[in-house]
Amino acid sequence: MKIRSLTLASILLAACLQAAAQDNPYDIDNDCYKYFLQAESLVGKAGLYEANSNLLKTARAKGDTKSETLYYVEELKNLVRFPSSPDNDAKVDIAHKRLKQVASDMGYKQYYYYSYQLAQNYFYNNQKVYRTFALAEEMYNQAVKEMDEYGIWTGEKFLASIYIDQDDFVSAKKYLLKAIEIYHETKDETIRRQSPTKLYCDLADTYPVGHDSVGFFVNQGYMRAKVHMDTLRCAFYRSKLAILEDDVPQIAGNASMMSGNRADAIKYYEKYLADAPAADNATQVAYVLGALYQENGDNAKALEFLNKALSDPKYGADAKKAIDALNKAAKSTKKRR
Repeated sequence: MKIRSLTLASILLAACLQAAAQDNPYDIDNDCYKYFLQAESLVGKAGLYEANSNLLKTARAKGDTKSETLYYVEELKNLVRFPSSPDNDAKVDIAHKRLKQVASDMGYKQYYYYSYQLAQNYFYNNQKVYRTFALAEEMYNQAVKEMDEYGIWTGEKFLASIYIDQDDFVSAKKYLLKAIEIYHETKDETIRRQSPTKLYCDLADTYPVGHDSVGFFVNQGYMRAKVHMDTLRCAFYRSKLAILEDDVPQIAGNASMMSGNRADAIKYYEKYLADAPAADNATQVAYVLGALYQENGDNAKALEFLNKALSDPKYGADAKKAIDALNKAAKSTKKRR
């Protein structure tokens, strides 16, 4: 079993770093937070430079070192949104090194390692696997050298994701087991605030289909879900398992899911629903399609299929939650405009 999700991993990590009070989750100066939100909404768009400059200027005036560090986070987040080119690769390298230095000097090691995460995702998503491995191993070795538990944990998670995407499940399992062990034994609140669900689902990926451990580890992830995306991820795996157990030969999407080919999985599952709209597992397949489209960022198609899954006895409630979350996000986007 396998779902490719390095980009999703970075998104989840960013969400987990927002952990404190609800109104100002970064626990920074309120004026700085206002400019940070502006910059965050403009990442990859025109206007980012001005908003981010306001953040830096206000942070320095207020003496808010965390906000100042976030300025460099936004700078790198903006650069990694653009396609790879010799010029942009060089800019990413410079911004990555700058964020590492500032985060280290200011004492925010989580952003030191987040810098690696952003740079690694950029190079990996641009098919530069060697560069990705080099950065991941550099981060991990540095964390081991400094005996930095958070850095070790982050490095193990990312190396495991890369190995899974390279179908090296033996190597992936080694890092996943270490990361899960750290999660359960650590007293580091930054680690404890994050969710271990993806670790368990990734560990399920390292076992062959039909092995008892697949369902066991997906259930472990479900029991430890902290945010809706965790529940959605586990429901996605459970639905996939149910489809495989039903042994429906028409679903060629199973093979695509197993190879991590999301586009083909969507194509075959849609064909299956078109050919057998009244099938017993039609609502379950619709839920899987909704989850796939949501991960792809196609919210209109996600809503279309999630609505078809509302009557499913197992996943109807989760489909409703996903629909509500997507509608809320759409309303929020309209307000910002």
